[in-house]
Amino acid sequence: MRRTIALVALCGLMLTILQTAPAQAASFPITQGDLSGTATVTSTANTDTEVDKLSGTEGGEYVEVTIECQTTYDNGGNPKKRTKKYTRTRYEPKSKKKLGSTSSTTTDTYNAAGGYTETVSISSVDNLTGETIDTSGTGEFDGDDNRLSGDETTTTRKPGVPPKVDKRKFDPNDPAVPWKRDDSSSVPPLIPIPTSLDTQTSTTADETVYLPDIAGPSSQIVATFDEPNSAGPQDVTVAMIGADGGTKYYRTQTDPDKRVVFSVAAGVTAVLLFKGFDGGKPDAAAARCQIVQNGTVPGTDAIPNPPQTQPAIVRASSAYESGGPSKGTFSIQTRGNDPLSTHLLLDDKPRHIHVLAASDQEVKGRIGNSASLGRHSVSLISGKQKSNAFPTDLVRMRADPLPPSQVGTIQPATVHVEGVPATDPAVMTFAIGGAGELADGGASATVPVANGIAQVRIRGTRTGAALLRYHLHVKIPGFWET
Repeated sequence: MRRTIALVALCGLMLTILQTAPAQAASFPITQGDLSGTATVTSTANTDTEVDKLSGTEGGEYVEVTIECQTTYDNGGNPKKRTKKYTRTRYEPKSKKKLGSTSSTTTDTYNAAGGYTETVSISSVDNLTGETIDTSGTGEFDGDDNRLSGDETTTTRKPGVPPKVDKRKFDPNDPAVPWKRDDSSSVPPLIPIPTSLDTQTSTTADETVYLPDIAGPSSQIVATFDEPNSAGPQDVTVAMIGADGGTKYYRTQTDPDKRVVFSVAAGVTAVLLFKGFDGGKPDAAAARCQIVQNGTVPGTDAIPNPPQTQPAIVRASSAYESGGPSKGTFSIQTRGNDPLSTHLLLDDKPRHIHVLAASDQEVKGRIGNSASLGRHSVSLISGKQKSNAFPTDLVRMRADPLPPSQVGTIQPATVHVEGVPATDPAVMTFAIGGAGELADGGASATVPVANGIAQVRIRGTRTGAALLRYHLHVKIPGFWET
């Protein structure tokens, strides 16, 4: 059975009727608010077309509306293309003097997965004031009509006034306010500052900085700089370290979304991002990014058989933490993505996940606590291209507190793990430091996770605190096999 799409609210019933008689045409009366008129529907083997013509008095004006909707299908009955043309003209009721008009064209082009790319153009004219408003935009949607990306440009022209251009970009990571003003074409510049800063001190280094761990030479970098109790653009410092060890410092600002955007200068081997200086050195909260041609993102494993197409995810992890010390942050290594237009998807949807930092080789993101524990897939969209997806288990981990160590005392170190499916064997690697070591000697061990618990025994080597680090690895059958 052909999938029929109601192109406007008035189209659905008759299109369904005509599925059983695809070569027929029919006309019938329609109403829309105070307007009334006629709809003419034609259906052939691969095309449905409806033309609606309405008119009447609305809001003290005489209005004429024409809507033309057309959908074409492939031989399997799946939609290939949908076009809707809309024209609305307003008149003075008595004299029929034209007051203004609005026209638009929307075209949706479908892909094999059922999603589609949309282009929109809208023009309106006010004949009394001479004002014109023109809007153009594009967008991508999945098979459930959820918007994945989009941009719009609106140009307003008034007689005697310079044109006003507003650009907006859709942010799938912010469902509360998804459309944001697009100021990417006017990113705050990097302003050089003196290198003799020994007398300058910063306020408390209370900022949180998210910066990619690696980036390619001359890459653009998107970072997040979050300073508590601060609103609006914030002043930040960027340090670029050259191959000779020399460092150049720059001032720039965050955008309203706390992002910092800049490009890596030629010959730079490392970048630092921080708020200010402490005794002439970057403050304690500074984040560092290595500039390398072919680096490796720490804490990731190679994706089995990554695609040769771009963008691609080439390294990731089989498990990510929800909340906890990591606050849900994670990193993936990428190839061929545009940092400025990269968005993350969780289970093919831009929900519960967002980008914190990006370069041409890495994306650092956060999965929100609202995401359910267990098996998920992660992928990304860069520009209009979607990457490969990889499976991962979203887990919650909790370590039992360790009492202070005493020389020779042996005690268990226990970590509780929630969210690993029963089909996925898991192991945990422990690294012990400080005032302790493993009971059988050594500083690290890998043990299985059994019944949601991973445990090793620690022997005190001196009085004080033993330092415990742990990393979870899950074997996901058919993908993460080692």
